[in-house]
Amino acid sequence: MKFNATYNFLVLLFLYAFCCTVVRGIEALYGVNLQMAVVYYNVWSASAITLLLAPLVIFWTCKDGIDESELPSSNGIIVATKIFNMFWLISLLTVVMGNIATSVKSFLIGELGTKPFLLGLLINAFAVFAFCASYFTSNNRIQLRSYKIAVSTIVALLSCITVFIAQACLPVQYLRAVHKDGIRHDMLCDIEREIKKNPDWTPDQKTWSVSGTWYDKIAKAIEFGNISLAVVDDTHVKMSWKRDIEPDVLDKTGSRSALLHSYKYSYYDWGCYYKQTEKIVEMEAKIEKKRKENPESKDKTTEIPPLPDTIVRR
Repeated sequence: MKFNATYNFLVLLFLYAFCCTVVRGIEALYGVNLQMAVVYYNVWSASAITLLLAPLVIFWTCKDGIDESELPSSNGIIVATKIFNMFWLISLLTVVMGNIATSVKSFLIGELGTKPFLLGLLINAFAVFAFCASYFTSNNRIQLRSYKIAVSTIVALLSCITVFIAQACLPVQYLRAVHKDGIRHDMLCDIEREIKKNPDWTPDQKTWSVSGTWYDKIAKAIEFGNISLAVVDDTHVKMSWKRDIEPDVLDKTGSRSALLHSYKYSYYDWGCYYKQTEKIVEMEAKIEKKRKENPESKDKTTEIPPLPDTIVRR
């Protein structure tokens, strides 16, 4: 028997990360929540961990272990190794039983369809089978070259599958687009706040209270045309912006909700930042300042002018 506590642990982590990727893929494909013990909310996070662990598993597979016969019979390492190996196996079985229990409950009450339910059970069964196969073969194997090649090939194949699932569910270009839109959204919020709260606001940014590197980023966004500002009248300003990803495209993405939750860009679910590309903002502080300077007009209200027909509405 070989000394394989570290090897079995690495295999367990690798299989867990791989299964997390598959679970997120199933959820994106069928639009469900399997409610399994998955710590990686983003499918790319699970895939990245799988790719990180793959070379470690392959290295430990090809590395010759320490034979127990070479250790003193009274050595406590042997006992500790057996305890740890059993602990990894019990931990896996505990997680799998919890996953199966939640899946069965969701299936019985109608939250899960038959296909995602069966696929969820299948990936849990695969995790147990793969770990047990690795556990028993690694502890009883002869250091054969064919064994090392077979395990390394399987690990590499599973790694490629995770990348395929991640790219299919959540293309990298979508990640980048949402990230850019998120930064632009934060800029728009700051600009809108500036327009409303600064009574001396002007489009040339000379009176803005925003400063530092964030000010420079906003200035560049305006300079590049990603954000534009236009004075409608004395108390209203029109903000316009570009999107890096269209709402219709994002809506068709299997991992849309996971993507937005992962990046915490919930603005895609509300208001103009999701359905429009322009917005008219009222200069509230300036209006209040005028009312104080001219008390006779305190009862007068300003009307927000209608948006022009050129505005994109979805």
